Amino acid sequence: MSGEELLKHRMAKYRKIGVFIEGEPVEPEKKINMKRRDAVASTSRNLEGEVEKLREQILKAKEASPESEVELSSEVLNEMIEKLKSDIDEEYTKAAKAMGLEERLAATREEFSKANAEEHLMHPVLIERIEKLKEEFNARLSEAPNYESVKAKLDMLKDFSRAKAASEAASVKKEINKRFQEAVERPEVREKVEAVKAEVASSGASSFEELSDELKEKVLKTKREVEAEMAVVLKSMGLELEAVKPNLKEVVAESPNENIQEKLEKLNREINEKIEEVVRTPEIKSMVELLKVETAKASRMPDQGSQKIEALEMQIKQKIADALSMSGLQEKQEELEKELAAARELAGEESDESVKDDDDDEDGSGSGRSEIINPSFA
Repeated sequence: MSGEELLKHRMAKYRKIGVFIEGEPVEPEKKINMKRRDAVASTSRNLEGEVEKLREQILKAKEASPESEVELSSEVLNEMIEKLKSDIDEEYTKAAKAMGLEERLAATREEFSKANAEEHLMHPVLIERIEKLKEEFNARLSEAPNYESVKAKLDMLKDFSRAKAASEAASVKKEINKRFQEAVERPEVREKVEAVKAEVASSGASSFEELSDELKEKVLKTKREVEAEMAVVLKSMGLELEAVKPNLKEVVAESPNENIQEKLEKLNREINEKIEEVVRTPEIKSMVELLKVETAKASRMPDQGSQKIEALEMQIKQKIADALSMSGLQEKQEELEKELAAARELAGEESDESVKDDDDDEDGSGSGRSEIINPSFA
């Protein structure tokens, strides 16, 4: 038996035989030989002191080496976030005990651990039970004696999480800029760019439109090659460069037909309302909560749970897609797209006729000038 186990055994023994009774005063001669209570490991004051200390470390690091501030700040922020999470867990346990939810919480945790160890998805009944317990806990949390402490630590955790996200974004941006610069400064790329710049300068053109067709093609080709180099850089960093395609709303905004714009706005409202309606159903709510649980688990153990997360995401998307399809909104969108295509085609024909009429007028005037007037549509 270890020393700690022996102490616990003696504590239980003396309480059982009545030598020590909780809440009653102890005689001084007995009290002097008794083990003192363990100090609370983490208090709000101690935590605030650690926060201030870490902030000072960040400031000192910035003064000492501005270039390494992102890396050092991330390390410090991660340390602080882990400490805050641990302390918040302790505060939640105290709050649950004060609200009389400790036994239910422990039983639910045990069921969750068993279900989590299995490969298949969690049972909807367990998900619903977890959701109800979570709602009750959040609703009664303000009654807990340590509510202010919990709230203060949660606010601190939000602040540090935002700072961590900003730090990581700055780090990625810095790395991308560095890699882009390296790619553009490569001799073969730089030589091509400089050659095209020289040709453009010698052409005397003041805008891209004034360049010859051959030079325009050369400029566009060089641009595509540079973009390809940048895409390779992003891919090497685990990022993907996707071409931005105009969505239906952007295309409609260019259309002269106000009726189509009104139809689009109405369709968007109907789609959003339908999605909200589907997401509020018990089945989807349970799946979303399970997705949150699996995502939180995957953040602690990245190698596990990815298949469950992908399966859940696909199921949720499919449910929403099925609901939209059954509601007839998909057919409405297809009809609107056809109507838009017809409107754009008509606008193009009117534009061609307008240009042709202008050319005919100029030819008949005998001025000898070939000026094309481009019509503009509001």
